[in-house]
Amino acid sequence: MKKNTAIVLAVLLLLAFFLVSCEQPTEKITKPKQELKSEYGDLVKIDFVLSLENGTIVDTNKEDIAKKAGLTTYMKGPYQFILGQSGKVKGFDKAVLGLKVGETAERIIPPSEKELFIKINRTKMYSRFTQVRKYLGFKKEEFKKMFKKEPQINLTVYNETFPWKYKIVNITENYVIGKMNVKQGEIYTLPGFSWPSKVFKIGKNIVTFYQMPKQGQIINTSYGTAKINLTGSRIILRHEPELNKEIKKSIKLSPGFNIDQKFKIIKITDKDFTIKRVGILADKTLKLKVTLLDLIKNVKKVNVNESISLRLVPTKQ
Repeated sequence: MKKNTAIVLAVLLLLAFFLVSCEQPTEKITKPKQELKSEYGDLVKIDFVLSLENGTIVDTNKEDIAKKAGLTTYMKGPYQFILGQSGKVKGFDKAVLGLKVGETAERIIPPSEKELFIKINRTKMYSRFTQVRKYLGFKKEEFKKMFKKEPQINLTVYNETFPWKYKIVNITENYVIGKMNVKQGEIYTLPGFSWPSKVFKIGKNIVTFYQMPKQGQIINTSYGTAKINLTGSRIILRHEPELNKEIKKSIKLSPGFNIDQKFKIIKITDKDFTIKRVGILADKTLKLKVTLLDLIKNVKKVNVNESISLRLVPTKQ
């Protein structure tokens, strides 16, 4: 009897221990949530202010700041783009890398290009003889718009775009071929010149003109005025550039691709003058203040080549 009682008590104790153990709360182990950071290929939405070292604001999406800075062209509202394809100055996208949503950062973007200076000789020499192609091809549709006529062989046409008339000598499926209708000794003002030129020689494919500016003639150039001196076969042009004058000059970026850029005359000597490229941000040290408002991960695969080192904006002591 005592033995049976002991067994029952032992079972009851085990059961009670089991029930108590089941009632104890189980502690859950969770990993901390990792915050997402911006990477190339993400669709990001930002607020930003881009300024020069002296504090001059050059770009922003904030309307109040843009108006205060006197900007006339700017993006209104949050700027959204695929990181790596912002279309902004080189280094801009890299400055937005690694940000969390809601984070604000300041970065220094160093120049990606060197300042461009060009030295130009004040005295230029040109041949008084210049050549023009005798034949010119027009696309059929352009011909009809330009001359208001249907093309016909031996038809002579004129448009004020050209100093002379053209005589149609051939018509193909897509083009109308015109021949300059000029005679030796005739005088014309060639495109881009402000003085007369005489037809000197008519060759098989080329017409040669002899330029006839006046001795001592003053002409206007993009740099300022220039004075003409003449020899029998040469035109000698002496530039009188204007200090601080801003001009446009075509710069070759790659074979077959030129672009007009703005320059400023910064120095004049007796022999030459120097122009400096202005109006671009690529040769400036820039300060960017940016806040990441939102991002969507991995929207597009982007190949990026931004070999430029960014610096943090130094903290004021």
